[in-house]
Amino acid sequence: MEDITEIGQTISIDGGLSGNPWFCQFLADVLQKTVTVQSGKELTAFGTAMMAAVNTTINKSESVKQASYATQNSHNEYKLQFAKAVSRCRNW
Repeated sequence: MEDITEIGQTISIDGGLSGNPWFCQFLADVLQKTVTVQSGKELTAFGTAMMAAVNTTINKSESVKQASYATQNSHNEYKLQFAKAVSRCRNW
């Protein structure tokens, strides 16, 4: 991805798999980036409502909480595990 565009050190994810802490940590480790997950499940609706409220007196300062997963393991570990799994599957 970084060959195409600058990503930075933190990425934000949402959707079904973002509710799985193991997957979020795995993603942080494989990408070697901090992964943040918003606590809101309806982020599209929330964002649309916030845009609609731009010129109103509605309290727009309320933010969505987030969880953060920092890199804990080297992605080389995962590459090695994946290579072993591929070699076991060869010639099935």
